[in-house]
Amino acid sequence: MTKEQAQKDTVKRFTNLIDGKVLPFASVATILNYYELLLQDVKVDVLFNSGITQNFNEEWINELENEAADYDEAF
Repeated sequence: MTKEQAQKDTVKRFTNLIDGKVLPFASVATILNYYELLLQDVKVDVLFNSGITQNFNEEWINELENEAADYDEAF
């Protein structure tokens, strides 16, 4: 991969789409490591959820807990 493409992919991966800033949970080391691995043509998986994904997961868990509580009260 070229340096330009690696830079473009790195910026795309670690930029918040709403305000254009770097994602708050991305460390400098993670970003640099991602870029360097792209240059070496290594497939990179960054494992973290965005805040939006985390909010959906928490809401889903709360909904399941509420349904379980309603079920317990019914019996």
